[in-house]
Amino acid sequence: MRVLAAIALSVVLVSLAPGEVFVTAYRCDGKTPLTLKDPNTPHVYSDIMVGTRIVLVVSSDKPWKELTGWWGGLQSTWDNWERGKLAGRGYDANDPNSFNYWDSCLPAAGRLARVTLFSEDPELGFNRMGFDLITYREALAGDWFVLDYIAEKTGSSNVGFFDFALSPDVPKETLSFTHVPSRDFKGNGIVDFADFASLALRWRQPVDPNAAPASPYDLDADQLIGPSDLAMFNEYWLERTDCASSAAEPNAPTGGL
Repeated sequence: MRVLAAIALSVVLVSLAPGEVFVTAYRCDGKTPLTLKDPNTPHVYSDIMVGTRIVLVVSSDKPWKELTGWWGGLQSTWDNWERGKLAGRGYDANDPNSFNYWDSCLPAAGRLARVTLFSEDPELGFNRMGFDLITYREALAGDWFVLDYIAEKTGSSNVGFFDFALSPDVPKETLSFTHVPSRDFKGNGIVDFADFASLALRWRQPVDPNAAPASPYDLDADQLIGPSDLAMFNEYWLERTDCASSAAEPNAPTGGL
């Protein structure tokens, strides 16, 4: 009887547990989770190369009705935006009144879901850029929204995941990325033999520190293409920056909708 009572109590507690809306970062295939720098530290990810496209998926473990509603966003400050930009999918320029990125709304979010561009004017002292994510009563448990994140410049960049019911200004979670120089020298979406050959052609060549632009092959910035650069190159061997390598690099959204 005690065992049955304990099972019954656990079922009740699970059913009463609050729902959770969360964000997961995937590699460009949208299926492989992006690895963490430390498994014990959530949302701080392993270094990615400049030019890499990451897929961010917002999901819920309960339907909208059990959450008593949800409205949130994926947004960053302007200085972070300069290094890593978010991009929505499927904006219809022929339907300018909707302001919706249709392909960023996944089926479980329901037909009334919306992903809209959010932009504050930095000249007026505001400091956020990104997307609002809106759901309605018909949203089911599952994946709700998908956005792309593109690493554009070296350095650290953070993306805030907001639950506006908790706070309009403080993110519920902060996704932290560090961008390193690309090893995809040929720009074909993967670090492969073509990039290795390009590096090998410059083996032991000195690098002019005043050259503009700087040499992409001097990965350790010691002004010589040598063993250290090869070791750093090998760290990303066969890594993809974009799984749709034949497609043009996705553009970050702008205010000119």
